[in-house]
Amino acid sequence: MSEEIKVDREAIRKLGEKFRELATLHVDPGLAKVPSSTINPGVFADADDLRLAFNNRKDALGEGLMNIKKALHYIGDTLEAISKQYEKADGETGSVAAELDALVERVRKDLPGIKY
Repeated sequence: MSEEIKVDREAIRKLGEKFRELATLHVDPGLAKVPSSTINPGVFADADDLRLAFNNRKDALGEGLMNIKKALHYIGDTLEAISKQYEKADGETGSVAAELDALVERVRKDLPGIKY
């Protein structure tokens, strides 16, 4: 006996909102602090190397946080679009499932190490 699978479009839309909120509440505050982070190691033999290493790490952190923010917004926007597609799918959900698969692959590409 097969059971009918029911898609909750509103839940998918709300999940998209939650991903965008994650970016706003948790990534943006850290991202805002990165440019103002400085180091003043003083005057000693390796001071310039320390300053350079710090600035390189700061730039990498800023880039990483920006990538996370973009990915969270992409996930949120895509989930919202998918919820709208389900409204028009009229029982045919194959293309919508393909969109979800593409979303997962994109996130794995943009954020290596993410597993599902």
